[in-house]
Amino acid sequence: AEAKAKDIHELDTADCGALRDVVARLRGHDELPARTAEVMTGWEDALKEWDAERREVIRLADKLARIHLAGPVTAAAVREADDVLAAALVLPSGAWTLHGAAGVPEILEDLPARLEVARREAGRRDHLTALQEAVRRIEESRPVPTLPWDNSQPLVRGDRLRWFDSGRKDMIVEKVDFVPGDEFGIFRLRPPGSDAIETVRAATFTEARRARRVAWPDEGLRQREIERQFAHTDDVYRLVCDARIVVGDHVRWTMAQDVDGDTPQVEARVESVERGLPDDTVTLTVIRSWGLENAPAPGATLRLSADDLAERGCVRRPWEDEELRAETLARQQRRGRSMSM
Repeated sequence: AEAKAKDIHELDTADCGALRDVVARLRGHDELPARTAEVMTGWEDALKEWDAERREVIRLADKLARIHLAGPVTAAAVREADDVLAAALVLPSGAWTLHGAAGVPEILEDLPARLEVARREAGRRDHLTALQEAVRRIEESRPVPTLPWDNSQPLVRGDRLRWFDSGRKDMIVEKVDFVPGDEFGIFRLRPPGSDAIETVRAATFTEARRARRVAWPDEGLRQREIERQFAHTDDVYRLVCDARIVVGDHVRWTMAQDVDGDTPQVEARVESVERGLPDDTVTLTVIRSWGLENAPAPGATLRLSADDLAERGCVRRPWEDEELRAETLARQQRRGRSMSM
């Protein structure tokens, strides 16, 4: 009773085999006192529970090891990994060491974060699929529900605008070259069902009367697309990029240039910064990207101007030591001045 009440069975010791032999021999006696027979029954039940727990530990440890060795968790494997994790967390914390799987607690500590990354990646892929369907529906349907739009809110590819400017206008947004709120930006627009691109100044919409945007089937989907198209801070990338990019920075931004009809959001590490006029050139190694088929792949090298990074917003991860970053920036600026002399 004392062993069963503990989180870790005392059965799992070097003497467990001997205990099994003793219980088996005693059970073979027909004339055991009632109290002794009751104790034997209790130990037999405990041994059965211990055996079942050991089988479960071996089964789950094997699955967890395969998940761990497989690298990044794929979207298809998330559900199985969730089930394995839930079953593993039910077991007593000391069961892994007792049953010879001492490395499992470290895997369990790491797995939730890996599953969260997998869910986020799956959500990004689902978003792109839903985005293409929503844009198609907006272009093909009759634009009945509309919302006011005055150039103070971001636009994204696929938005449909209606306004009056020497006549009624009805256009699909193909590309946005502006910072939200900047009335001097430029929109690339086309009529529904046409590939003929027209360039329209953003100021047109502040001057035009009754400019309206066709409502999306799911405005939440549109909000997520705004977040993809205009990088924003979150619990990982917590800081807005300042005037200088520093070697070692981890940054997130949305590409200003089209990649096969899309402007992907990219996370990358800054490898070098070359001073130049009128702008610095930044070399980056891609960590991950959020875009359609030909978005930059992890490990790819990109060379961009600092202005390209900042055009749609740039955010960065804080350094563990921001003072070290400031020192790195100072050295970087000194090298840049010496090279320009």
